[in-house]
Amino acid sequence: MKDTLENKLNQLKVLIKEMGKAAIAFSGGVDSTFLLKIAKDVLTSDNVLAVTVKSMLMPQSEFVESKKLAEFIGVRQVVVETNELLFKNESIKNKISMIDATTAKKLTLQKF
Repeated sequence: MKDTLENKLNQLKVLIKEMGKAAIAFSGGVDSTFLLKIAKDVLTSDNVLAVTVKSMLMPQSEFVESKKLAEFIGVRQVVVETNELLFKNESIKNKISMIDATTAKKLTLQKF
């Protein structure tokens, strides 16, 4: 099994090296942190960018952790802020209507 895992890791490194540069969708979770670290090791921090989507649906503690991890790994992080609850999409409106009235009122009063 160890040989298989080492082979997979080496294949990943080869693929990343072939890219030359990489922008990694970075949530701060285990998978994206692993990929960010490997990409940085292979390409150097000048050629890797961590891209994090910040949303009210992402707990603040997870966002803060992603910032700490990107800094610890030594990769620049770009944050893209979104607000899914403002989309004029019917499926989003339907989901909002399922939230109880108190919670919905709090959400509409918050500034994002």
